[in-house]
Amino acid sequence: MCCGCCGVIFVMIELRGAIRALKEFIKTTENSLKPTLEELQQTLKSVRNVTDNVTGVTEDVRVLSSSVRDVGVNVKRVSELVEAPLHLR
Repeated sequence: MCCGCCGVIFVMIELRGAIRALKEFIKTTENSLKPTLEELQQTLKSVRNVTDNVTGVTEDVRVLSSSVRDVGVNVKRVSELVEAPLHLR
């Protein structure tokens, strides 16, 4: 009976040491990951800002393209109006 108790005590002491080591490992891992996670958050914010800027520029290009197209149509109309009286002469 005594050997069984000694064995259980030995296992409990070993488990306690393993749990301490595991806690220390987790603490060290958390501390080393904190700067990386903060940097990742900043990178994601930057990517989000770039995406927003690209979206805004894309919309501006669409508006510009539409305006250029409208100018082309208007120039063609004016050109047709100017040429029409010339054909009548």
